Amino acid sequence: QESRVRQSLCHISFIWHYILLPNHIVVIMVWFAASIMYFGLGGLS
Repeated sequence: QESRVRQSLCHISFIWHYILLPNHIVVIMVWFAASIMYFGLGGLS
């Protein structure tokens, strides 16, 4: 029972990383650009 749960968790985490890893980069880039714009506008005003 426990090994089956652990195996399914590993499988889910593998799928999770495989799907979200590219999106992770996009999210980081968007957050980085948004923070630069936010701090840039704050510095201007």
